[in-house]
Amino acid sequence: MDIKVDNPFGTLFVTNGDNAKFQSYYSTLDALRPLLRSSEWLSETTGWYLNVGDDNFSSVRISYFCPNDEDPRQLVKEYLACHSLLYFAEPNPPKKTKVAAKYGGEELRFRRYLANYTHIGLDIMSADLHHAQCLFATFRWQVFMAKEDYKQHFAPTFEEHSPFYCAMSQGNRQQFWSDLECWPNPPEVDWAHMFVNMILKPGRP
Repeated sequence: MDIKVDNPFGTLFVTNGDNAKFQSYYSTLDALRPLLRSSEWLSETTGWYLNVGDDNFSSVRISYFCPNDEDPRQLVKEYLACHSLLYFAEPNPPKKTKVAAKYGGEELRFRRYLANYTHIGLDIMSADLHHAQCLFATFRWQVFMAKEDYKQHFAPTFEEHSPFYCAMSQGNRQQFWSDLECWPNPPEVDWAHMFVNMILKPGRP
């Protein structure tokens, strides 16, 4: 990844059209994996992250950063047409914006965190979705509430099931754990909640 602080930011909302609560989200995510790992997608984006795309929890929101001279919307449109997927909402052109404005303001750090958790999340969901769901449910309702150590809870699974995490340098791993625990403004949501939402469903104590 070569994320730049001034890369334009865009969002795409994709569904398989089944409108089945939760299950459509996971099925759509699985159908998008080949696109997100393709050389074409990686050449037109510098980083991206995933989350639930609607209140029914039946679509995927792809948020991406791209160079000034790239726009992956056409690539995605062609992919959707060939894989029985469709836009849940019409995409807008990517534009320059401050993604971290409501999350502490550290723009580049925040963008890198978003991309990192997504790659790790895709790995562990692919390896064992049920385990990933249980891991994050336990985190949010036990580890988080008890203010226990995040790394101790997550690291064994990441080390076993995420090639992306295992390939990170020690420095980048340390930064990731710091990012996961980041909560610049406690009245607002913490950074970890975005990772929870990707794996499990929107929710926070």
